[in-house]
Amino acid sequence: MTSLSSAAMRVAPGQIPVSTSGRRMTPNRILEREQQRRSRQRALSVVEFAQRYGVGRTTTYEEIKSGRLPARKIGKRTIITVDDAEEWLSRLPVLGAAK
Repeated sequence: MTSLSSAAMRVAPGQIPVSTSGRRMTPNRILEREQQRRSRQRALSVVEFAQRYGVGRTTTYEEIKSGRLPARKIGKRTIITVDDAEEWLSRLPVLGAAK
């Protein structure tokens, strides 16, 4: 059997995914597995960072280039640690209350 990868599971329409133990994966179990994977994840790709923090790829690369968002290279791949992402988020300006 194939194991669940960190990439999105590809299952034909109408089929139910199967876990490594051979059990059928219900939507709740899939969601639970994905949440567990994300809680263990220590680094994000640029696309994952952009999706998680609601910014575009271009903005993400601009933040990296400006030095406001630390990033690391692994071969051709650019990654951002979760700690650096959270630090970046905490340094963003807070908007005042509307008057």
